[in-house]
Parts: sequence; C-alpha cells; structure tokens
Amino acid sequence: MKLRRPTHIRHGRARAFTLVEVILAISIAIGLLVVALFFQGQAANLRAQLLDESDRIATMRLVMDRLAADLRTAFAQPQYGFTGDATSLRFVTVEGPSRTARTTGSSIRADLRLVTYGLGKTIEGTNEIVSGLTRTEQPLLEKPSPRTAFAAPVAPEATNAPARGPEPMTDAIRFLRIWYWDGYGWSATWDSSQLPRGVEITLGTEPLPEDASLVDYPGDLFRRVIHLPASREVDDFFDFLDAPETSAAVTTPPP
Repeated sequence: MKLRRPTHIRHGRARAFTLVEVILAISIAIGLLVVALFFQGQAANLRAQLLDESDRIATMRLVMDRLAADLRTAFAQPQYGFTGDATSLRFVTVEGPSRTARTTGSSIRADLRLVTYGLGKTIEGTNEIVSGLTRTEQPLLEKPSPRTAFAAPVAPEATNAPARGPEPMTDAIRFLRIWYWDGYGWSATWDSSQLPRGVEITLGTEPLPEDASLVDYPGDLFRRVIHLPASREVDDFFDFLDAPETSAAVTTPPP
C-alpha cells in the first residue's frame, strides 16, 4: 500500500537577520553605551568639583576661625605691640594654661605667645610664587626687648641659597589682604602698642596678578571683619562696618 504525504503540511524556511539589521543593532547599542559613559563621566566630574569646592570652603572656614580666635585673644603688649601690613601681621595673644597643666603642674606653658601670619613664598625657576598661608607661634618666656618695627626675615649672608621660611599651614590660600580699623577709618598698615579695634581679613585661593586691582581678582574672595575685644571700647561696634563707605578722609578697603 502506498502512503501519501499530507498535502496540508508545507515546509518553510525560518527567516534570519540580514547583515544590515545586525549592523544597525550594534550601532544602536554602541550609541547607547557612549551616551551612558558620557553622562557617567559628567556625573563623576561634577562630584569631583563639588568635593573640591566643599574642601575649599571648609579650609577657608577653618582658617578664618583660627584667625578670629587668635585676634580675639590679642593682648596689647607694650614691647611687641601690634604690627602688620596688607599681607602679614604680628601680635601677642593671651593663652591660659591647659586643664592638664592646672591639675598636674607637669607642663610649663607661657600665657603670652607671639603669633605671626603671612604669605609664604618660594622660588620656581626665576619666579617667586606664593606657597600658602603661614602661621608661627612663639612663647614669650623672657622679658622682650624694646619694641621694634615689624620687618621681613633677613636673607642669609655669604650664600646664594634662598631663605627657607616656615611651612605653610595650608597651601590652598594664595591671597591675603588685611585692613585695620582704628575707630575713625581703615588703614593698610598698623604699628602701635595699641590694638586696632577691628581687622578685616580677605582670603582667596588664587594669587593676585601683578599690576591688578582687587576688583579684577580671578576667583572667589572670603571676607570677615573681626572685632578685637581687648582694644579700646567702641561706642557702637557696628559703626565701623559701614565706615569705609562714609569716611572720605582715610584710606578705605576696596569693595
């Protein structure tokens, strides 16, 4: 008996992807991957910038707090006085003995300390650049000599090696501008046995280019006005905050 093949069953061939379709799918996948990697890189860069900005602001705040703490404990010591210019200052602070020293008596620490702030500088090639903000502290254990004007360190003799200053407390600060309030006006320098009534501190992370004014400073500035409690009594402490705009007879700090 001869069997017949069913006529309703048809043999077909499965349809495959063409080369064009494969190339198009790969191109779309690569495009999506490139876009995803681009946005991931942008997010990583933004995160790094935010972290750097946060560290910069935290550094400025810590330095400002340290400066304010030192200036608020400044003492009008007749022999050393209070001296400073636009980029440095030197004064005597009063610091009480630590709790451990009071209880055990094992640590001898002077209550008067000579504190100096300034911009450290270093030589790179033939250029002198700012290396950061420096702070030095020296206990006054002996009776000081008569007060002399605040002067920069003298370069060593008989040698061509540059004088090495103190290590900076932070290398993030490359700009410092100081103004002094005497109760009547602002001044860019101070050299007296009396304390100024207020000190304005301006900090920045970028050095100020030569022959450039503060208005053209290429960056953000952080400014704080600090009152010195040990100075003479101020009738109205907040008057000196507005004085630079109202006093025309004295030098005023830039806006």
